[in-house]
Amino acid sequence: MTNKTYVVRSVGPDGKRETPDDVSVTNETTDVWLKDNEQAISEWRVANPNLYAQLTAVGPSLAELKKLEAARKVEEEAKKKQEAEANEAARKQQEEEQKRLEAARLEEQRLTEAKKHEEELRQAKAREEALRRRQAQQAVGFKDNFTEGLVSWDAPSSWEIVKDKDLAALRVQGLGLLKKGDNWDNYKMEFEVRVNKESAGWVVRAQNSSNFYLFKLGSEKAKAIPKNSLVKYIFSDGKYLNSLKHEDAPGAAGVSPLPFKVRNKDFYKVVVVVKGNTITHYINGIEVDSWSDNTFDRGRFGFNASIIEMATIRSVSAEPVH
Repeated sequence: MTNKTYVVRSVGPDGKRETPDDVSVTNETTDVWLKDNEQAISEWRVANPNLYAQLTAVGPSLAELKKLEAARKVEEEAKKKQEAEANEAARKQQEEEQKRLEAARLEEQRLTEAKKHEEELRQAKAREEALRRRQAQQAVGFKDNFTEGLVSWDAPSSWEIVKDKDLAALRVQGLGLLKKGDNWDNYKMEFEVRVNKESAGWVVRAQNSSNFYLFKLGSEKAKAIPKNSLVKYIFSDGKYLNSLKHEDAPGAAGVSPLPFKVRNKDFYKVVVVVKGNTITHYINGIEVDSWSDNTFDRGRFGFNASIIEMATIRSVSAEPVH
């Protein structure tokens, strides 16, 4: 008998259909089964003369079973491998997601710390600026009637102290600055000025001799700038900025006509209020100009006159503006 699985089959109407009486046995146990069931088989044949029991091969051979088992194991191993790979992929994906979340958390933490540090720096800078302003305000306070010469000024040799009706006065020609006031930001300057020739000039928020705001008071006889006017300039790195390209005021950032004549024989009381980015001028109590610019935020005060200009200054004073 070959290595096959057999069924002891009660043949049905079609000769093939299995019935509840069918019993499966293998060739390895057929002899034992026949011997153990010989009496029952005999009785069945007697009771069913028109039917008979037969051994019908219904399964694969043992070799084929081994192949099927091997294939099953291969399929099972492949399935396990596929599941393992899927699990590994899921684990890696989870790890990557955890890394991404951790990276995002660290980046958010870094940004938060950076913002915190930036805010701390801003606050520290604000405190330093507030302290500097307080110190600058406390430092603002100056008065000079030129009775002691030019001890308070970084002045050129062309400046000289003169007598004017028994009062000491400064005759300006060239640029000179106060020795103090590097950190002055908000202040009020007062002085008396007389135009001797052409115009008179003064300097506000001077960083040095090449960076400052310059204002010129043009007399009724002025030729280089408009007559009876206040002309403003931004002098930065030795050059005039924001030039209006006026033929009558080359390099000027602005020209303000005055509501009165500026006579060469008269003194005029000038008040300059410097606050924030705005510089306001009053002459003899009249507001003649208010101008805003952000080029310079602090610096010294001074006077200036070119080679074609000359002016006389009396009673200079400074006080803080809050």
